[in-house]
Amino acid sequence: MRLYFHLKYNLIRALLFLILFSKKGYGAEIGVWEGFGAKLIYNLSRPRQLHLIDPYEAKRCDKVYSDKIPDMDKMYEKVKEWSKNKYITLHRDTSQNVAKKIDELKHWLDFVYIDGDHFDVYNDLTYWYDNVKPNGIIMGDDYGVKGYPQIKKDVDRFCKEREIKLHHIHFQFWFRNET
Repeated sequence: MRLYFHLKYNLIRALLFLILFSKKGYGAEIGVWEGFGAKLIYNLSRPRQLHLIDPYEAKRCDKVYSDKIPDMDKMYEKVKEWSKNKYITLHRDTSQNVAKKIDELKHWLDFVYIDGDHFDVYNDLTYWYDNVKPNGIIMGDDYGVKGYPQIKKDVDRFCKEREIKLHHIHFQFWFRNET
């Protein structure tokens, strides 16, 4: 049963990446962890530039992963090695700090995938919404997962405040920047 769940979860996520993320666009993933999602995004959308953002700090991990936390420096080095190419920029920093840097460059993104701090998605949405082009996509993970009720609350609140039409399927949420 668990294998079926993971296959379905990753198939749905991969199909959404294919459908929603611009080919040869500019994008970001917030919360890279071991890089599985980043590899999917990179291989399926072939972005001109993909920003991978994760502070790689164990203290920022939640209770769900607390007993599974690997050596964060080793994890970062593994992702760093995989992501060495001119199309990927790995940022070992917070979502907020990198959002400010990208905003300062006046570089709009075609898509952002949020899978970072599961207890403060509202702020990630706020940091990144203005960095996504009009009609660009913001997508995220773990929407409606029982262990992370804050994600659904934050996403619903963010979309309601801005009158954004929200879509979701099998723990993935997405919407367009309608500014």
